[in-house]
Amino acid sequence: MRTNKLLRAGGALALAVSMVLFSAVSVAGASDDDLDYYVGGISENGYLVDDDDNYIDFDEAVCGPAADSDLRVPYGKTIYFPLLNDGTSGDLDRLYEDWQKAEQELADAGELLEALEQEVLDAREALNQQAAGSGNTSAEARKAEAAIELLGDMLRFRKRLDGWSADSQLDSGSLRSLLEGCSDELSADFGISLAWDASQEQISGEISRQQRIVDNASSSEQSGTAAYENWRNAVARRDAQMKAAEQAEKDAREAEQAYLNSTGGGDGYPFVHESQAVRHIKIKTDWDEGKSHIDSLSITKKRCKNSPYAAESGAKRYAYFLAIEIRDRDSTSTSVKDVSGTVKLKKTSGSHRFDYDDVQADLDFEIGFNPPEDSNVIPIDPALFEPDEDFDEDTDEEFEFEADDDSYYVANTKNQKKIVLGLDTDYDDEIGDRYEYANLSFWNGNGASFSRSGYLYLCADEDDYLYAIDDDGDLKLLHPDYDHYEDCFVIRTRTLGRYVASDRRLKEVSSTTEDDDPDITVIYDVNTGVNYNPATGGYGADDDELWNTPVPADTTVFSNVLTRDGMLAKPESTPEASVPAPPAQQEVSAAAAALTAESPLAPPSPALPAETEKAPMGRNTLILLCVLAAEAAVALTSLVCYFAIFRRRHD
Repeated sequence: MRTNKLLRAGGALALAVSMVLFSAVSVAGASDDDLDYYVGGISENGYLVDDDDNYIDFDEAVCGPAADSDLRVPYGKTIYFPLLNDGTSGDLDRLYEDWQKAEQELADAGELLEALEQEVLDAREALNQQAAGSGNTSAEARKAEAAIELLGDMLRFRKRLDGWSADSQLDSGSLRSLLEGCSDELSADFGISLAWDASQEQISGEISRQQRIVDNASSSEQSGTAAYENWRNAVARRDAQMKAAEQAEKDAREAEQAYLNSTGGGDGYPFVHESQAVRHIKIKTDWDEGKSHIDSLSITKKRCKNSPYAAESGAKRYAYFLAIEIRDRDSTSTSVKDVSGTVKLKKTSGSHRFDYDDVQADLDFEIGFNPPEDSNVIPIDPALFEPDEDFDEDTDEEFEFEADDDSYYVANTKNQKKIVLGLDTDYDDEIGDRYEYANLSFWNGNGASFSRSGYLYLCADEDDYLYAIDDDGDLKLLHPDYDHYEDCFVIRTRTLGRYVASDRRLKEVSSTTEDDDPDITVIYDVNTGVNYNPATGGYGADDDELWNTPVPADTTVFSNVLTRDGMLAKPESTPEASVPAPPAQQEVSAAAAALTAESPLAPPSPALPAETEKAPMGRNTLILLCVLAAEAAVALTSLVCYFAIFRRRHD
């Protein structure tokens, strides 16, 4: 029975191994021709990760055509540029720019048309004054001019109703009432029969008819005069601009439709989401400015939100991005740096439909902290406060906290220079795990220091214990004054530090957190020009078609990126002295060696038994071996007895 169980267990293991091998063969045999999408370009729109859910928010571009030009990429952040599939061939950004350019040309044409219409009115007024002086203005002409003015109002209302949307200041009912009023007045005062729902063409036609009445009434007497010629020239310029405005409207609508139609291959998804499409890709950069502020580049997969194309479930919740990690600096740094250059992607094998020349992007963005949304309000994410713009220079300038309405800071800002300020109230899990028995409230300032000391008011119960948190996470008990009117502890300080309030007195300990669900396909070291593929462990120079570059001496950049995305754990400690392992064990433990960055990253290898160390024997294994030994002993005893009996009988 035991043997049968072992056989069944062995059969299950063999089946599992065969399924894994089959899956591996299937993946390895996947052809580029099976792909729905190929890499066709890199978007010029860069995005940040939303810290609340770790998604890329397509509503919050920080650079590119879709971004506010004043936005900057904060130090220590990673900016993500979506990879576009070959359904758009990298044209999505260009088509968007063409659309916006056409809209601007339409707006300019409209402004010029308004100016020319005013010229016509001014010229008409001068002509009327001349006619009035000579007594030649007929009653019919004056009536026609009044009708033209009313018809002009009606045409404007008609245009607004035709282009009405929910965002319009007037609702559609009000516009209809205005049109009905114009129609009634035209009929009663001028004998013009024009329904309220007449089209723009019908209204314009009636304006032209009335204008001819005015022209005919004055042309016989005033033809050839300077006023008349000025008026005729103004009319000609206005009519020509009207045609130009109509063409600009047509061009803008066509450009908009072209942008909306350029949504990728087949089902309208413009982003690369299949892993096969980004295999064997190398990154190459050519920086014009700001190279020293770039830490690393990689191709990585992230989940997206607020995209018109992303699905709620399935593979299209994700997309592949060119991730550019910005070097971290002091979170209080006020400097702003420019970064510009070209990033190219090369595919060293696989589909020849990868266009080497087109898969590149010219990137241009600023690094630094953005100004706050509201003056005198310290936001959750650090922001750059400028004197006289975001705060006044005063001896008692009060700053509120976005994260805590009941706490605030009063500073002496006389001669205060620009300063980066930020504070959140996020719960510190590492400290919370140490003191599970206490109710804790946190204030996490960014460590900025004012020129002069001020007073920090932290709202908490008077019976609470208040601690300062240092850079290592250690706590120091404070004994501040308590303001009973404000229900706040009052701390005299010029630094926006970190604090925690507890309902119990705490002892004075640390832990780490990791990201999950990583998927990085390539990492690029900007200093050495070397690419690293975590899946294969291969290294390749950016100007080499093959992945046969020797392991670089320094693999710190690669280890840091993998550690950032949770593909490598942070080392617990570093031994004082290390002894090189045998070559076989080095191959087996390449991934472990990468954790400490004391030996280079190397290709992953099949698991082999360790030569220098044996794993401890499990309890179940020991019991099984004892049972097998007992059964072997019984079998041996039975065999000995059998031969003894057989020999006695034959003797």
